[in-house]
Parts: sequence; C-alpha cells; structure tokens
Amino acid sequence: MPFENISEEQHASFVSSLRAGQYNLLLGAGASMDSSNGRENLPSGTAFRSDLATLKKANSNQPLQKIFSLLTKSEVQTHVTERFSSCTPGPTYRLLSSFIWKRAFTFNIDDAMEAAYRDAGAKQTILSYNFDDEYEDDRTLDELPLIHLHGDVTRPVRGYVFSREQYIRIITMINPWMTVLAQFIRSEPFVVAGSAMDEVDLDFYLAHRTPTTARDDRGPSIRVEPFPDEITRNDCQQHGLLLFVGTALEFFQYCDSVLPNRPTPYELIPEESQKLIPPGVGEIQALAFLSDFELVPSSATELKGASPFFYGHPPSWRDLASKFDIPRPMAAAIATDVERRLKPESNAPKVLVVREETGTGKTTVVRRAAFELAQRGFRVLNCSALSRVEPKPTAAIIDLIDDPLVIFVDNFADQAYVFRDVIDSLEKKDVVFVFADRGYRFRYITRVLAGLQYSVYDDLSLREVDCDRLISSYVGHGMLGNSQARKNKKEFIKRVVQDPIAVACSRILNDFKPLDRIVDDLLRDASRADKERYYIAALAQFCFRGGIRYEVLSSAIGREGLKEQIHKDHPLPLAHFDRSTNFLVPQNSTLAERMLNRLAESDRSFLLEIFVALATQIAARVNRSTVKKRTPEARLASRLFDFDSVVDDLLKEHTADFYSRMQPVWQWNSRYWEQVALMHLKQYQLDPNKPGGQEALRQAAQHARHAVSVEEHPLPLTTLGKILLVQMHAKGYSAAAAYEEAYERLTDAIILESKWHRKAVQPYVLLFRGTVDYSRGGGRLSAKQIEKVMSLLENARTIWSRDSEIQDVCALVETEFGAARG
Repeated sequence: MPFENISEEQHASFVSSLRAGQYNLLLGAGASMDSSNGRENLPSGTAFRSDLATLKKANSNQPLQKIFSLLTKSEVQTHVTERFSSCTPGPTYRLLSSFIWKRAFTFNIDDAMEAAYRDAGAKQTILSYNFDDEYEDDRTLDELPLIHLHGDVTRPVRGYVFSREQYIRIITMINPWMTVLAQFIRSEPFVVAGSAMDEVDLDFYLAHRTPTTARDDRGPSIRVEPFPDEITRNDCQQHGLLLFVGTALEFFQYCDSVLPNRPTPYELIPEESQKLIPPGVGEIQALAFLSDFELVPSSATELKGASPFFYGHPPSWRDLASKFDIPRPMAAAIATDVERRLKPESNAPKVLVVREETGTGKTTVVRRAAFELAQRGFRVLNCSALSRVEPKPTAAIIDLIDDPLVIFVDNFADQAYVFRDVIDSLEKKDVVFVFADRGYRFRYITRVLAGLQYSVYDDLSLREVDCDRLISSYVGHGMLGNSQARKNKKEFIKRVVQDPIAVACSRILNDFKPLDRIVDDLLRDASRADKERYYIAALAQFCFRGGIRYEVLSSAIGREGLKEQIHKDHPLPLAHFDRSTNFLVPQNSTLAERMLNRLAESDRSFLLEIFVALATQIAARVNRSTVKKRTPEARLASRLFDFDSVVDDLLKEHTADFYSRMQPVWQWNSRYWEQVALMHLKQYQLDPNKPGGQEALRQAAQHARHAVSVEEHPLPLTTLGKILLVQMHAKGYSAAAAYEEAYERLTDAIILESKWHRKAVQPYVLLFRGTVDYSRGGGRLSAKQIEKVMSLLENARTIWSRDSEIQDVCALVETEFGAARG
C-alpha cells in the first residue's frame, strides 16, 4: 500500500469521507505539471524560477519572489500570464474532477483545473475565486469553490503573490479566504498534493494544525509526496498528516482504485428524499431544496442506552423512535389538527404557530408531532436550513408535489419573511405549515404574518403527570441523580413541577439541586479553556440557533480539548447541531443561557473577551454578499452586535469598549455603525442636559448618517429617523429641520421595504408618533406631507389589522389631523 503507517480503521474512514465529498484539497505546482499551455507542459516551481532567472540574468538560486520583482509589466504579461493561460488539463486534473470535493485551495495561478471542470465527466461545477475576493458561503456539493491563493491568470490585474513580503502583508490583513483556510485546515480533512512544502504561507496554515485538532468523525488528512525524506515524515507527524508516497496523479489513481463507482452529489441524497422530488425538477434545484429541507422519516432505528437528548439536546428522529420523550398533549393535538386541516373539505387556516418560552420543550413537541404525522403516512418536511431559503424556487417545487404535505419550521422568526413569501406564492392547497418560536419573538412574527389566518398553540407548562413520567424515564435509563426520588416520588415531583422541562431534566440528573447550584458545580470542574470555548458556543447560540462552525470554534481557542468537550461526560459538553455536524452548540441550551447571564452578572470583563473572540473569528465570513444571503455567520453577527437586545444587556459598562475594539474589522458594515449610533443615543437619554449627553446625541446622528452612507437600507434609515425625532425635542436643534429629515428618511425606509416586498412596522410607528409630536409642538406640515402620512396610515391599518399598537397610533394620528381640519 502506498500509504505509510495507515491503519485499517483510518483507511476505511478515508474511503468513506472520499465518497461523501468531505475532503478539501490544497494543491501546488506538482498537480499542474502534466497540464499544458498548448506549447509545453506547465513548469514546476523550480523550473519556472530558473526560466525567469535566465530571462533577467539573475542567479537561479535566488528566491522566486526576488526574481519576479525584477519583471516589467510586459514581461509579466508574456512570461507569466500568457504562459499559464488557456491551459489543457492533464491526467491529474481530469481524474481529480471525477470525484466530489468540499473545497479546493491552490497555490497555482494557471487555469488548467477550471478547464478540467468544463468537461462532461466532472462531478461538480467549479466556482473560481481569487485570494482577494469576498468570502462566499458554500451551499451544496454540486459546486466546488476553487480559491487561487497566489493569483489567477484570468484576473491578472489583481496581481500575483510571489514575494515573501506580499505573503506576510496579505496574511496580516485578515484576508478572508486565507483566514478561512487557516480555520479549515486546523480540523477539516485535507489532501495536500503537488506542493514542495516550502511556501511560507503553507507553513502559516499548517502551524494551526496538530494531530489533536483534527476531527475524529472525518477521514484522515493526507500529504502526497513522491520523494519523502525524514523532514517530510516529521512534518506529517507534527501536523497530523498521513503520508502517501507517490505523485498527485498516482494518488488520484489510487483513489480511483478504491472507489471506482463514485456517486454524483445528487446520488448522495437518501433514496427516500429523492422520491419526494417531482419529475422535471433538475438535480441542482433538487439539491438546493433538499439541503434546506429534511424529509421526516416514518420510522427510525431505535437507540440502545443513553442519548444526548437526556442531557438537554434536541431529539433526533432515533430518539423519538425510541420514545425517549414523554407524551405531551400538545404534540398529539398538533398532529391531529394538521391531519384535519389537510382534508379536502377543510377550510381551516393552513398555518399553525407554536409559541412558547425557552426550555419548555417546544422543539421536542414540534419534532414529535412531525414524526407522528410521518408515521401516519403523510409527507412531512422539516426545515433544516441555516442560511436563507430562496422563496420562489422553494414554492415552485412545493407546487409540483402531488401528495398532501406538512412543513415544520422551528425558530421560525429566522425565516419568517421567506415563508411568508412562499405562502403568498403557492398554488398548492393541501399543504399545512407549522411554525414554532419563542414567545418574545411573537410580536415580530405576527407582523410578518399580518393578513394571514393562523392558529396558535401556547401552553407547555408541566403537569404533575408529566413530572411523574419524566422521573420514571430517568429511572428507567439509570440516570436519576437522587435515589430518594424513587421512594418518595411525590415530594420530588413538587420540587420540579414549576420548572420549564429543560430545567427539570437538569435537576433530575443533578440530585434535584437548584439550577444555579448545578451551574456552580459544572463550572468548578471545568478548565479555563473549556469555559472560554463553552461561553463562545453559548453566546453564538444565544445569537443564532445553529451556534458556531466546528472549525471556527476550534480556531477561536488555540488550546487542545475541543474533541473531548463534544462528549456527554464533560462538565461543559458541546454537541453537533445539524445533520452535517458542521455546527456546534452547548448540549443543554437552557443551562448555557443561564451560565451566560451569570457571567454577565459576575465577570463582564471576561465576557467582553468572549464577545471579541467570537466577533473576530467570524469577521472573514461576513460581507455584503453573505449578509444578503443571510448565511449563518451573517445572521450571528447581526444579533451579536445588536445594542438593545444583546450587547448593552450583557456587557453594560463594557459596551463601548466592544464596539471600539471591533471597529477596524467591522467598520465596512452599516449595521455596526447603526448599533454604535444607538449606543450614543442611550448615552444622551441617560444624561440629556449635560454637555456629555448633548455630544452623545450629536455623535448618534452622525454615526447613523454614516450607516446610511455605507448602505441605504431600511434599518439604518429607520435608526436615523428615530434619532432625528429625538433631536426634534433637544436643545440647540431646529425642530422643523429635524422633523423634515426624519420624515424623508422614514418614508424612504417604508418605500424600500415595499420594493423588497417587506412590511416592517417600526418606520410607520416612528413616523406617526413623530408627526403627532411635531404637530402638537407647534410644527406645521405641508398638505403633501399630511396626504402622505394619511395614505400610509390607511396602508398600515390594513396590513396590521390585528396589531393593537399600530391601530392605537393610527387612531392618534387621525384624531390629531381630524381635529386640525375641523
């Protein structure tokens, strides 16, 4: 076997990950040497350096970067760009393209790999990026991101990275793709092929990786080298790489021999899910749809022994098949109600909303109802998307599905506008949606669903019979924390019956101690690094339900221990959130949120460092493109920087320090400046009559205007309007000028929302209240302004007919201007 020192288990894992498309590639010149430019094969790095040295009459022993710096622009065009352009791929790239890869990074500037992927035999479509392009989130396996780390001949004006100084400058500039590669290579499986291992930036990337940082649930990372020596073997040992002795071509030939019948990305989808897709839907569209929705199985293999579910993690379908959850009346009621609404004669609303608080068992109940309906023979989909679902393609596929369909969406607020658009676009009648979310997000949800008929489920309080079943379940699985609970069950039922079920489960496991005592015990048994890692994951999940990517969390804390922490017996255990196991969350979200709040009470300096670490690690993955696509990191950042509901609430006196430290990395972002503006607004409101408060108000308006200049978006426009309406009442400001500008900004926000088919209520409420205040303060509105406000009033009354706040403020406006006209 060409592998050195590979075990049978490692080889089996290699083949499994290769088949599943879990491997990343990191390629050097050796992978391109059997490709040609029409005149000759592409050179090795050594030959290329020698040719340029001959051209410039330089010593060929000099580093490539020094020789390259001697070239004129025309010489770069002739001897670099043209030499590596319009390439014909050789056997290495042709064979490589017949496999599925997760991502590919290359030090090569040629276009041979792109040419290989234009052939019919390629398993994926290539998406080519230059090192200075914005990061884009990979979506499905039918696309392969290829990142040119040293430049790309198809974009010569961007330049090439050949000098050591350029390497260092680009690395230290928090270059997105290079930062992401440094995170990936730490834990993800990689094939490093065709590289002489002497690139200075390769040393930088591999320095992040050790044998203990690599994931155990993926294949081993591999170094391909035809002529290894002891230095090669030492590098492999240092960085947790298996050595394959051979060329890049020989490696891919070996891959071909162990995996001759390779699936396409679509064929990796389970057959049951494929059957859901109607005829006529292309594989690419089907892949996108099935990456967003999981077909709920009608059966699942039962589990033996304990499950993360008992420790507070959401249930898997196997947990539900094993009946690890206790019967809750709401689950059965939802399933029966959905079945009734799917009947042809039913005119009942096709939308159900489950409204409950954190820790009450909402997710378990919703998933049990979904599993129950699947067992009854219905086609049931669970929305598993962490990025934005595309409404039009989604609605088009749903319309083509013949059978009755049920779609469950937990944490609905994250996708509320999307599914409102889906519902508005659908022609299919026999489809029922079940949406679930926490109570504090319900006002937002009702405003998005304005105009739709829906039913609400909202009582998941524990009954004594529930607590009795819960204790019996833990007894039956040998997981009871206090043996006395078996003998005197009634007394222990009384101890937990007032708790949310997640808290009750934690107390049953931990000797029925109060929640804060459980938290104290867990923290006492954990190391500093474990706490930092756990708090970062807890803060990430507090901001975004999917938590944090494995490789991002691994990169955030540079010490070992992540793999050990993904274990139920760890004092601060983490768990995989999604089907792909790419994201991590605390195993028990209720405990995690309590720990986070306790840290906010006891050590906000430490919490500040947690905020900074998380914001810094995700920065490379957030840009205007990912914000529009609502990728996981973009959504996480949106809430992480939220002044009102997160930053000020948790960091308090350290809030300004957090925003200040993040400015160099996040100042491109309009939301960043919007939240800084809101921080200054609060500073003014706390001390409005002193110079410091007045300066804060000035800064609030200035930062809000800057946010609008960065991006003319409804959110910063609304924030600016809000601040201007405060200025309208402040000393030293013209009420008329402040109102005029606020009126313009808020109506701009409303117009933009309308163009985007959105219905945000806040600009309406601000405009209406501000207009009434201005009028009552002696301000005069033009006839055109009054006409516009009254038109918007009628619009708001229609859209939010069930919203008491907007109806009350509309009545206020009508009373004010009706009296004025009278």
